[in-house]
Amino acid sequence: MLVSSRDEPLIRKILRQSIYLSLNENTDEALSCYIQHNVRSLHDTFPGLDTCISRRIEDRLNAMANGMFLWVHLVTIMLKDLATQHELDTYIETLPDGLDKAYGRIIARIDNLSKPLRERALGILYWTCVALRPVKLEEVVDGIALKSGQATLSKATRVQHPQRDVLDVCAPILQMRQGLVEMVHFTAKEYLLSDKSGPFIQLGMAHLNISISCLLSVASSSILVPRYSGSTSQQDMENLVVQGAFGLQGYVHQYWADHVMAYFATAEQPEDNLVACLNDFYKVRKDFPEISNSLGSAYVEKEDLQKMVRFPKLVILVQDWLKFRKDLAERPFASIDAQQAWQCRKDDTYLSLIEQKILSITEDICAKSATQIPEHINKQDFAVFRARLGSTSFLCRYFMCSHVFATVRERNTHETIHLQSFPCLECDFSGRGFQSARDLERHKSKYHMSAQDFEIPSNVMDVVDLPLRAKRSLEEADIDTSVAKRVAMERCCWITKGL
Repeated sequence: MLVSSRDEPLIRKILRQSIYLSLNENTDEALSCYIQHNVRSLHDTFPGLDTCISRRIEDRLNAMANGMFLWVHLVTIMLKDLATQHELDTYIETLPDGLDKAYGRIIARIDNLSKPLRERALGILYWTCVALRPVKLEEVVDGIALKSGQATLSKATRVQHPQRDVLDVCAPILQMRQGLVEMVHFTAKEYLLSDKSGPFIQLGMAHLNISISCLLSVASSSILVPRYSGSTSQQDMENLVVQGAFGLQGYVHQYWADHVMAYFATAEQPEDNLVACLNDFYKVRKDFPEISNSLGSAYVEKEDLQKMVRFPKLVILVQDWLKFRKDLAERPFASIDAQQAWQCRKDDTYLSLIEQKILSITEDICAKSATQIPEHINKQDFAVFRARLGSTSFLCRYFMCSHVFATVRERNTHETIHLQSFPCLECDFSGRGFQSARDLERHKSKYHMSAQDFEIPSNVMDVVDLPLRAKRSLEEADIDTSVAKRVAMERCCWITKGL
């Protein structure tokens, strides 16, 4: 195991008996080069920057960095936000001392924004701090658009310049990396959620906002269900998909219940706007409006649901959904068609049907070129739609798998890893299994010991001979010889340590 860190006393104490290599001198030199590079970049923002000011900035950064590249990065961005060289010269003497104070300056700036901008910034930070998986920029854009009083996604409700209207609003505490919006560092998230900042991001409020976005997304997508589609045609549905009306549904399908439960766990009295969303959300149940409004003894089994007992319909809906999700995750399927058929049959809600409908329409449209799109689809909308998806047009269709691909062939190749039919009966893989008998044997050889592994050789020669015997036995079982050698040596080393 290799551990890399600054020279922290606690880490040094825990690893004091381990071999270590100090890179402090090299780190200092690298940090100095990084500071020089950042100071030079200021000349792009301030053409003709005075040499004396430039030198003072470099000296000040070297004196205060304390080995932290991140601090230098944050401070440099703050300096670039200034308007004149005079402001720059003044600001040098008031640089924040340490990461916490640097984060504090950023939060203070956000706190002083106009009310609409501040609310948007909070919505953005809610998603990046509390979302249950890394989120794409487009998902953040859709998430902050869906809120009380704004229940649909369209060009009129969605920000049109994500870089300016999302990332720049919260810069430099947010960044884009490989298409995902994330905190500049894990310490930034810790600061926002800790008492050091207030906390600036309150977990309950964050889960409330995301819950409302999720519930509104489901409510608006119910138009895809035959029971509620009315006069909506297939062409209308295709237009809505292309226009991004259901852009958040991929995240919602997996995590809506988790956010609702997390909110109720923190709330003494649920917000009226959430209650209003729930009343519209209940129609996602197939038995709506006959869904029971009383809890039998079989319900409220999970402690997480205890604070929701005043909303019996919600408890029944959430608990049934969690059971369905658990059964789906543990059940092996012979094909994706078998899984999807089982989902629509066993899901007490229309959520699986909605998800499959959106995926089907999305894939049919993505398979077309710009010259093949139907006349009822606006070409500009189609171009924006494809640009939003980028190389993520085709999602893995297996539940709780978030892999995305640029082509159907890549997606279909990936999905074969979910078709596992050789279970291990000795561990958690019993419910999932392996694709082949050879993969199962390799797993058992690596992670599970046989009876002979517990036999201690009578002398050293037995230990020396053990790899050859293990190799022969595995060759007889038609196991890859390279694997046999590795397994044999691992067993030999284990037994030798035991001696």
